[in-house]
Order: sequence, then C-alpha cells, then structure tokens
Amino acid sequence: MKLCCVVTAAGAGKRFGGNKLLHPVAGRPMLAHVLRAMPPVCRFSVLPQGDERLAALATAYGFETVFATEPGMSGSVRAGLAAACASGEPDGILFAVGDQPRLTRASVERLCDMFAANPQRIVALAAGGQRGNPVIFPRHTFVDLANLTGDKGGSQVIAKYPDLLLLCEAGAAEELTDIDRKDELL
Repeated sequence: MKLCCVVTAAGAGKRFGGNKLLHPVAGRPMLAHVLRAMPPVCRFSVLPQGDERLAALATAYGFETVFATEPGMSGSVRAGLAAACASGEPDGILFAVGDQPRLTRASVERLCDMFAANPQRIVALAAGGQRGNPVIFPRHTFVDLANLTGDKGGSQVIAKYPDLLLLCEAGAAEELTDIDRKDELL
C-alpha cells in the first residue's frame, strides 16, 4: 500500500502575529514538531510562495516542498494532492496541518494502521469522539479533493461522505490542538 503525507503550512499566521510555524516550541520551530510526527513515506510540505526558511526546515526533515499558488486551505490541499499524485497515485494521502506541535508519531502511526486495515475509508485522528487532524483520504476521494474551493479543505469531502469516516483516538486530546494565537502555547 502506498501512502503519501502532505503537511499544509501555507497559512499567514495573522492571529498569531507573525510566522507561527517558525516560532519556537520546546526548543524547536512549531512546524518541526509536526514534521517529526509524520511517517517515513512519500512526503510533501505545502508552504507559502517563496518562504525559504520553512522550505529549508521541511527539507531537513525529508519533505519535498510544494509552494501554494492559490490562497486558502483548498489551494493547499490541491497543491499537495497534485504533488502526491505526480509521484505515482497513492492509495491514500495523509493531510496534516503544520500548527499542531503536540501531535505524536505514535498517534499518527495508529492512524496509518487503521487506514491500512480500512483503505476505502476516510480515517481521522480524534479525541473524545471529536474529529481533528490529521486525516487520511483514500484514492476514490481524490477527484473531490481536486475540486475543493474556499477555506474549508477536506472537511467538505468528509461532509459529502459521512458514512466513510472512521475515527482513530489520539493518545491525548492536546495532540489535536492547533495553535492560532501565542497564548495557546502556555
């Protein structure tokens, strides 16, 4: 089974007050924590156009950089999808966001294992039954992902196929917390 991983990191960080993905968390840039949690599969990072510091960080963790040319989450998803499919169409794509510094490799591995056992399902990390990120989308949803619009990303595809969704409980609820403001790091 071929699985690709796409970490979307093209947000502007307006509510954070700057580039949050380079902000240090426990001695490392926020994005580094997410990159370290990803499995060693075909990996891509979707970054803002021309952000060489984030590109260098992603490359250091073994990710190929893809620059988002369209605004919004849907543009990032489409860019990551195109890159992943250009490398040979995978059975599934794990989409993660770059601002979840508490995400662990153990939870991501459980997510991947659940997808391997259910390769036709959409599998999402959850806490207390509440869906979060990352999410793995199977191949038959790629056309829907390619047609996304706006800033909701894969949530639109999940809403279209609610019966396909499987939840995989994270090791701890805080793993699903995405950081939008500096006070959320305390």
